[in-house]
Amino acid sequence: MREAADRGIGFDICLISNMRLGATPSLEEHPITSFVAAGIHCSVSSDDPALLDTNLERDHAAARSLGLTPKQLYDAALAGVLCDDETRLALHQLADSHNWSDTLITRTTRDPPPIDRSRRTRSSTC
Repeated sequence: MREAADRGIGFDICLISNMRLGATPSLEEHPITSFVAAGIHCSVSSDDPALLDTNLERDHAAARSLGLTPKQLYDAALAGVLCDDETRLALHQLADSHNWSDTLITRTTRDPPPIDRSRRTRSSTC
């Protein structure tokens, strides 16, 4: 972990996918909080929403339920974004001008909802 933090290597983490696919036994045991505590930038994403019945909102809610703040999530995503300097500056200015204390943290969950397989559609091609 120290090398990843020292080198500024960011991780794009899909919390619900990691649980559903067995990479971690539970949300509480996911190493994302250890990574963040070690200084590793961890952006949160969703992985294969159709298959895993998740979306970015659910993955961010899972991260918030572990104590990560919207500001931490924004900063981590900004650290890993590939963009030109002008865009990066604009994103930093946006963050600086935002009132993070007013950011709603209302939807959190410890356990993601079960996969709803009835919503899956089959592709007509193989």
